[in-house]
Amino acid sequence: MDVPKLGHIPLSGQNGQGFYAIVDPELVPVLTQNNRSWHKHSEGYAASRNELMQRVIYAYYYGPESIVGLKVDHRNGDRLHNVKSNLRIATAKINAKNRTTKGEDQEFEGVYPTSDGNFCCKLKDIIIYVSSDERACAFCYDSVVTFVYGEGKRLNDNKSHTPIAMESWNLSKDVIDKLIKLKNCHSDYHGVKYSRGTWKSKITIDLGRYETALEAANAYDIASQLLNVDLPLNNPDQKYSVQDARMILSRIFTQEISSNGLKLLDNISLIETLKPTEIKPPDVKPSVKKLTQPQLNENTKKSLQTFIEQECNLGSNLKIKTSEFNNTFTEWCQKNGILTTRAKDVRIIMKTIGYPFKKSSIDRYHGIDLKYNLKNL
Repeated sequence: MDVPKLGHIPLSGQNGQGFYAIVDPELVPVLTQNNRSWHKHSEGYAASRNELMQRVIYAYYYGPESIVGLKVDHRNGDRLHNVKSNLRIATAKINAKNRTTKGEDQEFEGVYPTSDGNFCCKLKDIIIYVSSDERACAFCYDSVVTFVYGEGKRLNDNKSHTPIAMESWNLSKDVIDKLIKLKNCHSDYHGVKYSRGTWKSKITIDLGRYETALEAANAYDIASQLLNVDLPLNNPDQKYSVQDARMILSRIFTQEISSNGLKLLDNISLIETLKPTEIKPPDVKPSVKKLTQPQLNENTKKSLQTFIEQECNLGSNLKIKTSEFNNTFTEWCQKNGILTTRAKDVRIIMKTIGYPFKKSSIDRYHGIDLKYNLKNL
């Protein structure tokens, strides 16, 4: 396979001696026209005339409006590697995921030496995988952080953007449970954070607590538009009513009214004229309208069949806790904007489609397991 040719632009200044910015060859004359020079910024980026090279390049390809209010992130973490395929648009929150966490004495992200001379990959003090092969631990870390945080997290294998599936590492049930918990508490939405069992929304003031991350994200969007702050929205194509805005305000004013809270109240009449921005929304489907109980049960049945097909393994020797299955199914439905019925009704529906649960000290469904749940109880 032919290796693509790359262009190199030498950097000047005290920090830039001996360094080059790597770009696509066709951009070299564009970036150096009129004898334009580039230096190495104090944070390690290539810069010129108070402009960062990655932003100039992204705007050149996709237009100046594409970078308004957003960061231009380097996929592989190399701040001088400015080829088109290595650049992506990102919010500040997503961009922060791509920061390195390794110390000066570490070769790989998330990989640490053990006392017995081996290596382990670790995330949030969870020891995930131990091996004498340091690189294997690095690849395992890539698989785990992609599962927990999704795309955008700093990886060790920068050449491949599709890490090995987490199922390949034969992780223990205890470790998988902890990783699922981390995954369920993570959100890329602006102004949204998981706290004490609920999703907390905050802009310059607290906007209340919500059952789902999507509800908290909508609260953030409403408040940011009413405050007229220059921040990217989570769901810019969504239109909100005065009733939606008043619901947010009712949560805000359960606490001491701040100057920003009063400003929100003054601007409530403007909600009907708010226009969506050009920023792309995250890949989250809108919530469906409220259904009757029979409709909800039928909707849940269809959703269960789809979930089982996509996310589960089947086999006579398989089993899983009903609570673990139901929680994972509920999280999957929330992510896809699907309304579901109560947990006890899910058990009944599971029985009708061939997966009864057996009561014991721990209730389990039999004949089924989650794909990433490799070790049965």
